[in-house]
Amino acid sequence: MTERRMNQAHRTMTKCLKVQSLLYGPQQKKTKVVQKTVDMLARAPEVAERQQRHSRGKEKKLTHFQIPSSGKDV
Repeated sequence: MTERRMNQAHRTMTKCLKVQSLLYGPQQKKTKVVQKTVDMLARAPEVAERQQRHSRGKEKKLTHFQIPSSGKDV
């Protein structure tokens, strides 16, 4: 599969997993099968690389925010 299709398959199956977990519960057989599929797709180099870039972007964005202090400290 091409990189685009692997990423798309991972995205689609992740959404499917969320829906199935809500409908059937996380311990149901169908949900477990979809979870294994999502895990397998996540191990693909293209998907893993994309997830790492995405998580690094989140970390960078989070470092720019500061927690406001209470008025007592000022």
